[in-house]
Amino acid sequence: NQQSPDAGMQASALGQAEADKLRDEVCRSALQANHRYHLYHSVCSAIEGWAQVVEITLLKCYGTLARDRPDDVEQVIFPVLQGILEKLSQFQALGIQGQGPERQNSLKCLLPLQTTLSRTATCVVTQLRLSQKAVSLRGVAPSQQLSSRKHTDLLAHVIAYLANNTLGGAQFRANLYTFLVNFLEYAGSGAEPGLPPGPQGSRWPTQEQAVYLETLKQHGAKLFTVIATDACDAPDPVCRAAAWGALDSLVRSDPCTGTVVHMMHAWSQTVQLAVHSLFSMDATLAEVLDTHCVSINTLFIYESLTAFLLSVGSTAEGARLLHEKYNVLSGLNAMQFLKKMARDVLPVDGITFQDPHSNLPSIRGRCHALLLPVLRLFTGVFQQLHSNSSVAAAAADFVAGHSKILKQVLRRPHNQCSSSMDGIDSASLREIDQVTSLLNLLATYRHLMATKVAADPLRKFPLLSVLGRFARGEFWKQYV
Repeated sequence: NQQSPDAGMQASALGQAEADKLRDEVCRSALQANHRYHLYHSVCSAIEGWAQVVEITLLKCYGTLARDRPDDVEQVIFPVLQGILEKLSQFQALGIQGQGPERQNSLKCLLPLQTTLSRTATCVVTQLRLSQKAVSLRGVAPSQQLSSRKHTDLLAHVIAYLANNTLGGAQFRANLYTFLVNFLEYAGSGAEPGLPPGPQGSRWPTQEQAVYLETLKQHGAKLFTVIATDACDAPDPVCRAAAWGALDSLVRSDPCTGTVVHMMHAWSQTVQLAVHSLFSMDATLAEVLDTHCVSINTLFIYESLTAFLLSVGSTAEGARLLHEKYNVLSGLNAMQFLKKMARDVLPVDGITFQDPHSNLPSIRGRCHALLLPVLRLFTGVFQQLHSNSSVAAAAADFVAGHSKILKQVLRRPHNQCSSSMDGIDSASLREIDQVTSLLNLLATYRHLMATKVAADPLRKFPLLSVLGRFARGEFWKQYV
């Protein structure tokens, strides 16, 4: 039973050989990993340098190129955008290779590359959009700086990439959504100023619109699900706001037919998720009105989310969904931040509460940002479903239940200036526009006005005197 000395020495030698082999494998793997990371770092540095050159060139030289050699803009811009999208697709393919720790390390190395390229693509298309907008504001018919074929190719590539991309960090995805928003805005800005929308309600050329809708039919289910997931669950508030902005732009790209709204609801329940997200952030929105609130990220998400719901409500099918299926108007009537606004904020004179050492908006600015989307939602849905008595009843309940807020909106110009309107801000003007539009729509339902609205102190406010002050103010003559 005793092991001979030779057998023990032999076992020890075998153990030492195994240890040496394992050490060699570990060292070899470490050298390979270090080489790979060094390569990734070099590529990151090269792409970051290239991105800085592109962004500085766009900032300093784009105007000269567009002015002196407008025909060369497409030859310069299109290869940049196409090359960026191709590189992002390659990174997507690399990111799904491997398993376990190897894949996680690859994704970690690819993330800076994806973020840099997506940022540069956003800068390029934003410059295109701003240039197109500047031309339109001068009253000149803008010429599309990318051909129709390249427009549709780029858009199809972007939509397919977004629909199939499940990798990347929050900043990268926020850049992609911002890119989509700017590109859709740019693609729809090529019509001559003042012309009505095309046959399908869009300012896009008919052929491009058809190709765009066909692309959405192919990738819409995945696309809407991916974007809606980020809009609801992304940990970064910037990514969530950008995702709602992308959904808003997709709806506004098809304003009359409602095809996009139908696809969103049928395939991904995006509208339902948006309504649920709006009501779930009610308590957080109420906290935004506190003077000690140091973060207003929820307010930015709220503005982007309500912009999406406003675009949905501007279509007949969307308005019916919001009112009949999801009871948005009744839910808005019960929002706690409106009650807090009427109870704790508006009764205070001079509600500025602006900290001179803070960059946050004042309490009044936050009130504007919270109230105006609610007014626009009520007015927009009411305009689409004006013959619906239940919508009118919900609007009458809103007017009666929040009369303190509405009176304050109408009294604001009366209190701010005694002889002219030059002191009123544009946000107050937009609120007055929405309140008077809502009352104008409600005026056709005389029984509701008599039973709900006329019994409220709102009727005692001299609205005509406010409108008279608008007419006397020199600054406001252009709006009267």
